Amino acid sequence: MTTGEIEVAVMDGTTLVQRWSCRRTTLPDGVPGVLWRGIAYPLLPGDCIDVGVLPSTDPATHHAVMPGDEASWVLVQGMPAALDTARKALERNGVIISRTGRWLGDPVGQTAFDWFLRCEGRLDEQLVKGLFAQSVPVSVESDSGARLAVLEQRIAGLLADVARAEDGLRRSMEMPRPSDVENLPLPAPGIPVEHDPALRNALEEIQALRAALEAIGADHRVESRRELDAPQTVRTRDEVTALLAALRPDILLVRDSLLVALGELHSRSGFYKALGELPLSGSRPEGWKMLRGAERWWECHISTGRNDHGRVYARYNTSMRQWSLLLGWKVDQPQDIAWLKRQG
Repeated sequence: MTTGEIEVAVMDGTTLVQRWSCRRTTLPDGVPGVLWRGIAYPLLPGDCIDVGVLPSTDPATHHAVMPGDEASWVLVQGMPAALDTARKALERNGVIISRTGRWLGDPVGQTAFDWFLRCEGRLDEQLVKGLFAQSVPVSVESDSGARLAVLEQRIAGLLADVARAEDGLRRSMEMPRPSDVENLPLPAPGIPVEHDPALRNALEEIQALRAALEAIGADHRVESRRELDAPQTVRTRDEVTALLAALRPDILLVRDSLLVALGELHSRSGFYKALGELPLSGSRPEGWKMLRGAERWWECHISTGRNDHGRVYARYNTSMRQWSLLLGWKVDQPQDIAWLKRQG
């Protein structure tokens, strides 16, 4: 289990790469570690890590189960390969998974989770724990995102090596230092690279690493681990619930709308905008369209912070003077509309 953050010296052998605030974790063998760029490294004496030594496995995977109205959200901590391992473990045992993605909601207890799997039906926490216990540990070497992070780190270290080598070489030749070291041009005219084997080897290694990065591809880049603070005094769930109670007590979120809003939307601005568009009088929301086949339900598209695949459905109950609101995704629209029709 993670237990907060610590500032560590990030070392590549004997070279200091940077000082960084890293989240603590525990490695599978029980050794204390920290997460740097999505990979777990053992914490060495003096609060440092050696990123030149690639760990053999992902950190011990934590999970949690959040029950919804008609589904369960299984939360997983780890690299992208941990999500894939969890998906396979669940599907092998007959669990139907309708959606997966990055978890954007509150930490659960002291643990900040990275991924979610939306599973049909209600799942027992102990059952899921047993399924995951049978899974094979995730190999870092098999995860393209992890390999990419290590390659990028190695390039960063070589940039510093090249800069130092060029600086020393130019000082010895009394030549000015080029300003654009970051673009890594092959050394400026007049610098005899062949006379400096260390510099020549570093440049060759950078070219090889860049070729490896290109082979992996940009589609496999790992999003930076979200730097979450210690557990908040007011959780987002409590805040959103209080907000609705104070500003729109006439809106009732149905099914798992609150869980979707809290954990799956990169931005809730579109969701809040849709809430504000529902008239207090219960009349037709401006710009919304009537949903065919589902009596008195209105529909609008909302931004999720990444795209416009969010869907909001609302119906006004005249006797209760209250809106019922369902938040969903475009991909789940057939199932959501079928549920709306069953509401009469």
